[in-house]
Amino acid sequence: MEVAQTFDANRPTVKAALLLLAIAILLDIVGLCTVSARINFSSNSAFYIRMAQDGTTSVEPPFRYRALAPFVAHLLPLPADQALVLVSHVSLVGCLFLAMLICRRIGLSIHACVFGATALFCSRAFTYNYVNPYMTDGVALLAIFVMVYAYIGEQETLFGVAAVVGVLAHEITVFLVPAMLFTRRWKRGLVICAISALVFLLTRFWLGAGYAGSLKKEFLFISFHLAHPLDWLKAVVLTCYLLWPLFVMGVAMLPAKRLPLLVCTGLLSAGAVFLSLFVLDTERTYSILAPVVAVGVATVFESLWKERGIKAMGLWTVVLAEIASAQAYRTGTKDLRLLVLCSVPAMAYIVYAFGACFAKIREGLGIHAAAVRQFVAGFSTE
Repeated sequence: MEVAQTFDANRPTVKAALLLLAIAILLDIVGLCTVSARINFSSNSAFYIRMAQDGTTSVEPPFRYRALAPFVAHLLPLPADQALVLVSHVSLVGCLFLAMLICRRIGLSIHACVFGATALFCSRAFTYNYVNPYMTDGVALLAIFVMVYAYIGEQETLFGVAAVVGVLAHEITVFLVPAMLFTRRWKRGLVICAISALVFLLTRFWLGAGYAGSLKKEFLFISFHLAHPLDWLKAVVLTCYLLWPLFVMGVAMLPAKRLPLLVCTGLLSAGAVFLSLFVLDTERTYSILAPVVAVGVATVFESLWKERGIKAMGLWTVVLAEIASAQAYRTGTKDLRLLVLCSVPAMAYIVYAFGACFAKIREGLGIHAAAVRQFVAGFSTE
């Protein structure tokens, strides 16, 4: 009863929800107008466009397993590439909207919700979806957002439906499915995991095997990363750039629903690190952290906002640094003066924010440890 009352208190009104949806749509329009989508399709993009035109079996594994987005695009009365763009942008609007709803669900203010979504929107990891909107990543990312939203709200059915939809969009969503095992209703979690695994396996059975033959390329990527660890680390850092320290600080002092968000953070982080070893476009893999990154940076904003609004406004320097970082990455420019100009004040303010939030961070870490111990103790007695 107490949990339900908490959710009712944090549930946005219709007016507030419409405002947040309008902000999500506005951000997406900004991305559509300011970020140029690539003209020459990459090999991956070409596969999905062909699937939208000619059907799932027209391409090789593993692309044919990610059938949901191309199938929806095939149903639209648009050329295949434009249909995939539409599917991606609708999904991205949903992601930004849910980022704010998740922040609101754990008790953050509207101001913090908007900041978290905006900061996420400006990151390189999220911007990739505007650079290459012909992929299935947007739909899979939306499924992850729904799963996180449902998980912290203890909505097992919604979580299970989103998990199945996510598996049909892209296999990256499987990393979050085991989250249901870290609840007191873990038996239901086992059912959801089993259904998701069954869907995962059946799609490969119905659509044909053959992915094992291409694993050699993925292991070559691992060899490349092991030979160039600093390049891999640099790519990881740049995916969220200066949002990383805010994310860590925010997770350390989460205001509510600590254990569920800690579970999501741990599973998605492990999945992102694992997947990034097999690819060169690192920002794609770390985009799965988007829900918890938005919550983390919004939590820092909220902490400063409660002390004094003007203190929180300084965090917008971090957003400017994210914009400069993403722009430098997209254009490949050698002139990094704008990036440095934006990054120096942002870094200084992050140091200030850490000092201002240090007591809450230390207190939050203690509460986290107690919550984990309580869960383990309760789980062991069942």
